[in-house]
Amino acid sequence: MDRKENRSMTALPVAYQKLIEITRYITAITEPSELFQKLIDGAVEMTGAERGYLLLLQGPLEKDQPLGGLKPVAACRILPEELKSESFQASSTAIIKAVEEKKRAYWTGGVSGEIRSQSMELFGLRSIVCEPLTIHQKVLGVLYLDSKINRKFSDDHREILPSFAAQAAICLENIRLIEEREEALKREHAEQARALELQVYKETVSSFMSIASHDLKGPLTVMKTGLALLKRTQPSDSQQEVIHDLEQAIARASRLVSTYLDIQKLEDGHTLSLEKKPIRLKPILEEELSLVLAPMEAHRRDAFEFDVGVSEETVINGDPSRLSQIFGNLIENAVKYSPKGGRIQLRHQARNGHDHIWIRDQGLGMSEEGRKKLFARFVRLEQDRAIRGTGLGLFIVRRLVESHGGRIDVESSEGRGTTFEVVLPRG
Repeated sequence: MDRKENRSMTALPVAYQKLIEITRYITAITEPSELFQKLIDGAVEMTGAERGYLLLLQGPLEKDQPLGGLKPVAACRILPEELKSESFQASSTAIIKAVEEKKRAYWTGGVSGEIRSQSMELFGLRSIVCEPLTIHQKVLGVLYLDSKINRKFSDDHREILPSFAAQAAICLENIRLIEEREEALKREHAEQARALELQVYKETVSSFMSIASHDLKGPLTVMKTGLALLKRTQPSDSQQEVIHDLEQAIARASRLVSTYLDIQKLEDGHTLSLEKKPIRLKPILEEELSLVLAPMEAHRRDAFEFDVGVSEETVINGDPSRLSQIFGNLIENAVKYSPKGGRIQLRHQARNGHDHIWIRDQGLGMSEEGRKKLFARFVRLEQDRAIRGTGLGLFIVRRLVESHGGRIDVESSEGRGTTFEVVLPRG
């Protein structure tokens, strides 16, 4: 046995001993930056490399980018600023090959079949080993080691590195899973906190609305009575206009109070009372349209084109005050969420024993996700933030429609307007 063989047999147990020691140590590390550094330090220590880098794959391999787009996360025996130097970039050939082929790329001084690069020799690199970190056939990154000495990395080193790389890949994957779990727990905690805050908010607002609605009901009744008495005094034309405006303002306030009281009834487990009878549809729509337009400034009203495509003879069956609530809310929504104006269409069609009423606008529209939660209580969509509202209008609309034995559907897309369809049984 010659001196070279003796040296190899002596070195192999030592190298494996170092492998076991380093592996035992790194498996206990859960802090990413510490693990990265220990991995590359351990690889350099085992192989006697002059320097080493740990690079992680952040996405698809990019052959036209330095280092194939991999990100250096730790280095041994090299200053951080050197990672961007030309000598560091010279290793791209080996790195890209290791990732692409999912196997070691090496160069130890011109042996046939090894990778070759003029830049390696240009920068004095004589030995390179690039070991991919792979788990489940997926490359996570690369251990890169180099030296200016020919044939620096022996067969023994190349036998040890795959085991080390496999253990390193497991550690990296474990850290990724731990981070994902922690992130999921944070999201879950944040969602629970938001849900609790929302519940408290809903309960607070509900209590306030209940108290405020009852307190406002009395004064509104007094104001209605007062206006009725004023109308008997034969007011002038200008006074009649003021009285008319006041009547519309009181009607809107009364509608709001009625909505809040209805919501309170539903929350207390009661059903909404209905007094159904045949009623002409067009006057209801025109009256609600008038109420919505009354407080608007002239230039805002002029931005709209209203198309009430309903015949004078159209009769539907329902509670008049509840139907006014339904269509008033929908018309108000169409106007409110059309900040640039546009055309608003009201349509009716009787078919298959049902009345179909459509309210169509050319406003902001909404996403599919928004449509899914549109009728929930207190819901305000992202595009609603700059527009005043309680998030209760459509909630009560759906409950009122359902109380009539009907349904309400919505079609919408962002930036292209919204169409509400109310379907009510005939007779």
